[in-house]
Amino acid sequence: MVRIASPRRSRSVTVDLSSESEQRPCEEAEVFTVATLMQSGLAFAQAHKWKQAATAFRQAVEREPELAEGYWNLGLVERYRGENARAIDALQRAVELDPGNIPAFISLAAVYSMESRWLESATALRSAICLDPHHAQAYYGLGVACSHSRMYPEAIAAFQQAILLMPDRADSYFELGRVHMQLRDWTAAIEMFTKTIRIEPNHANAHYNLRSAMARRSQHLIAQTSASVSAHRPANVILNDPLKALPGPGALPHLPAISRTQSVASKAWQCLPWLEVAFIAIVFLAGLVWVAFMLLGSSVP
Repeated sequence: MVRIASPRRSRSVTVDLSSESEQRPCEEAEVFTVATLMQSGLAFAQAHKWKQAATAFRQAVEREPELAEGYWNLGLVERYRGENARAIDALQRAVELDPGNIPAFISLAAVYSMESRWLESATALRSAICLDPHHAQAYYGLGVACSHSRMYPEAIAAFQQAILLMPDRADSYFELGRVHMQLRDWTAAIEMFTKTIRIEPNHANAHYNLRSAMARRSQHLIAQTSASVSAHRPANVILNDPLKALPGPGALPHLPAISRTQSVASKAWQCLPWLEVAFIAIVFLAGLVWVAFMLLGSSVP
């Protein structure tokens, strides 16, 4: 004997469900109700009526708590509604009830990524890869999660596997190039960005990162060349002027070279005061001679 609430009267009525002939129609009606709710939820989701879809899926899992598909659909709808916390709860319940649901693991990882919970995202994606080692999307997502978590070796391995499984996907090359940029491997980064542009010529971010990687590689090569030249120079050479040697202890400072013309002019200029004295003396003596000649001339009768 089971006591249920009557839909038409507020008081309870007693219904005998002891016989199998009466119990089977009730079970079929219950299953049909859950199926109807699932169909309604899918119809609302296709119409982008996320709130009504969430209500339908939530009622379905309330009626059948072990319905993994209902939790999965509820998690997807809550994700589109922006209710990430509710989406995570529903998707976690979905993978608990159905550990082999690869899309549910990937959806859970996507919501974790939206919340920047990269380690948990990577864990969910590793579970998906264990179920399907050839799932390119799972490897790509794992590469992104590991890159944000600065687990660069695992990120490189994941992107390489994603490229191996799906060689025509430009984003895998681009994200791998970004990892190489983080590791300052400019040559590898340039190669990945070039392949990205080859697949998708209008990839603006790939063009920008390619120019940046080429510029940084040039700077790195210049720095390496300068360091190599500096390492082979003598210790007593000034880096700013390779022709200028450092003076030794007690030595005079290095003076610039003087040309022959400059040397003669300098010596003539140094002799100029003596020439002036000689000229004045000659003029004075000439004056004395002239005065004496005049005096002698005036004394003659």
